[in-house]
Amino acid sequence: MSMYKLENGQLIEAPAVWNRIIGYNNNLERMVKDGWKPLIVTGKGDIVQYKEHKDHIEEIHSEPPYDYKELRRQAYPELGDMIDAICKAYDGEPEELQVLMAKRNAIKASIKKEKDAD
Repeated sequence: MSMYKLENGQLIEAPAVWNRIIGYNNNLERMVKDGWKPLIVTGKGDIVQYKEHKDHIEEIHSEPPYDYKELRRQAYPELGDMIDAICKAYDGEPEELQVLMAKRNAIKASIKKEKDAD
């Protein structure tokens, strides 16, 4: 998974070597700790703007489609992370699942089923 940062409005991709760490861009946990975020692309068109969110960077194009299912799919936690959290909850460690469920509910609240829904 590619990870990015916004610097002066410019999108920067995580490098393969950073702070003398070879393969840095393959260490997701390290990149997240260092503030790198995944990119979610919305729309199509030539004019692009970037908006930084708490847990991702949004690439907004000049012709934004509104496909709530796709937007939610891109924003939801990874399926493997959810399965792992469910297994841990089953074994009596519900904290990780509670965090992921809170993220999922926040996404559902912010990405409505209809474009203009409140």
